[in-house]
Amino acid sequence: MYQLDEISKLVDRCDAFLKGQKITNPEIENIMTCYLLVHICGEYEKLIKSSIVERATSVGDDDLAKYLSTKAFRPIRSLFLSELTDNILKNFGQSYVDSFELKKKTLGDKAITSYSNIVTNRHRTAHGQPINYTFKDLVASTEDSNHVVNALLEVLAP
Repeated sequence: MYQLDEISKLVDRCDAFLKGQKITNPEIENIMTCYLLVHICGEYEKLIKSSIVERATSVGDDDLAKYLSTKAFRPIRSLFLSELTDNILKNFGQSYVDSFELKKKTLGDKAITSYSNIVTNRHRTAHGQPINYTFKDLVASTEDSNHVVNALLEVLAP
């Protein structure tokens, strides 16, 4: 699964740290949750961009690859699935959209909801809004969310 294992390892390390504390501290858990939400989404964005660059370099046209790589390194405006579909997959063609839709159906609602919860709560964190999302929620969602990103990366792969 691409480099998504590193995300799971980081969440596991944070989980082990929190479980090792003598007392539960909701404020520290919230801070750690907010950090992880931002970090996870940052990793997702890097992986998506890397996949686009890899696809561009596979064509064999160095100038085209350089151009597309430059475009790929602009910030992704949103990691919401609808926006990724509209702003990335549709630009490659309807077959990419259709392939991703099929993969999402195979993954199921739980995985899509897990991904959406991570992206939504990262968005709320980044904009200074309170989140109603616990560290336990994050731990439970990470693996399923990673499967959604992996499906997107598979669709974008050369």
